[in-house]
This record gives sequence, structure tokens and C-alpha cells, in this order.
Amino acid sequence: MKEAKFITFLAQAISEKSLIQNDEYFYLYKYMSFDPDFKLLELIKNQVLKYTKPKFLDDEYENDIQINWAPFLKSMGISHEINARYKQEYGEKIEVKLDRQAQHYFKYELGVFSLSADPFNTSMWARYADNSKGFLVEFKFPKHFSDISHLIPMQLTYKKNIQKLNGKEIKRIFLEASGEQSTIDQIDDEKFNILQKVLFTKASNWKDQKEYRLLEIELSEKEKKINELILRKIPLEYISSIVYGMNIDQKNKETIEEIIANINLKNNVDIQTFQSIKHPKDATRYVADNHPRIKI
Repeated sequence: MKEAKFITFLAQAISEKSLIQNDEYFYLYKYMSFDPDFKLLELIKNQVLKYTKPKFLDDEYENDIQINWAPFLKSMGISHEINARYKQEYGEKIEVKLDRQAQHYFKYELGVFSLSADPFNTSMWARYADNSKGFLVEFKFPKHFSDISHLIPMQLTYKKNIQKLNGKEIKRIFLEASGEQSTIDQIDDEKFNILQKVLFTKASNWKDQKEYRLLEIELSEKEKKINELILRKIPLEYISSIVYGMNIDQKNKETIEEIIANINLKNNVDIQTFQSIKHPKDATRYVADNHPRIKI
């Protein structure tokens, strides 16, 4: 991705008024629940982020990617008659083949890691942290990057009506003439504008989540073929604190406490842990007792 795009989205992120921030960092949050094998604890134990392929995101309508192929067919002079002969010979229309290839790329060959700017949201504690039996990871992202290749969280846009993508642009930018996906080891402005529409735009009824996403475009050929989560390391210094859900099991809490204590001792860092409590005046909000940011 061009450096200008990183700077643009960094500036956009830190200009958000509701974003928790100070002079050096802005903070984003991941609601988490415990899985039977405690694999999700790898996030804090080994600083590993688990990116999800877009196909498996929790909004089913987000996977309903609408592409209008008419502009492409018209630009190529492909009439209804030509398309009908193509279908007779190959068993499907041209736009059906292109759509299948594009859908596969957008759904299976990218990874996203979702975060929220809102650590107080009780509905998210219920939905993503097992009714407050889980925990919250607070990440801090530096406002000024010495290395532009660092991870940049990108804010989602929420719209009431999401328009179809232009098939002509999809074909030109993402699909080669042979019909195979093109490589995108570097995302230019045109490619990013389309990815923004696909991966960083959601229906307005999700806007209360105040979502940001990290995008992974460099999947290996093996990763593209599997349906599992994509693992990526994140620097330890990006993990700021842990907040326990109100209903967390004591044994689970002790497990995290032990992990954090070992990390702090081994790496000479000071990741702190906090307990969430009910907001004394707002039943729809939780706060964290004595937390420097998630407080009343």
C-alpha cells in the first residue's frame, strides 16, 4: 500500500473525537471469550493476532458482495448473443465466471482483524465476550510511525445503502485477462478504494460497534486454501492492558494473571490487568475499576 494511504488513514483514525487517545497513542479494543482449548490466549501469551477470512465474519450480509458486470461486458463489446454462445460452449456466462473468481478473492484470499473503539459497550461484552465471562484486550497504536510498514487500524464506514461494485474496475484491477487472480503485493489507490468498499463498509445498524480493522493482504498459497484463522505476530508493546469481564470464572482469571505476570517478568514490561464493573449511573455501560482510560 502506498505510504500516502497509511498516513491518510492514520490521520483519519486519530481525528475521530470519540477515540480514546493521548499525545502518543490511540487505543482500540478486542472483546474475547474463552475457547475450550484456550487457544485464543495465544494472542496475549505469544502476541499472535488471529485474522479472519472475510467469508467467516459475523455479518452474513457483508459476504453478499454485489458486483455489476454490465459496464465490463459493454466495454468489451460482449453482447447478449456472444454471452449466450459462451455459455453454450463453457456452461456458464462470462459474468458468472468472473463473479466466482472475484468473490473467491474477496472472501478467501484476505484476512481481517476486528477491533472496537468502544470498551464500554455492554452489548459487545455479551456478544463477543460470552456474556462478560471473557475479557478485553486493550491495544495501543503509536500516532507517529518510524516504520510505515507497521499495522494501521482502518476505521469502518457505515451506510444505510451499499452500492454495487463496478465490475469493469474489478476486472481491470484484480483479475487478469486469463481470468486468474492478479497478485497485489502492493495496493495502490484504485485497489484500496475497492477494498475499502468491500471490507471497510458495513450496514448502518452495526455502527454502535465503532469498528476498526487491520488488513492482511499477503497470504501464502497454503493460507489461501485453508478456512482456518490466519496468524500474525504483533509487537508486545502494542498490548496495553487486560480487562476482565464481570462474570469471568476465577480459574480463567488466574490463568490470564499467570500469563501476564510471566510476560512482564520475562520482557521487563508492565501490562496491567483490571476488573470491569457496572457504571454506577448508566446500566448500558461497563467501566474498569482504577483503569487510566476505561473509567467513569
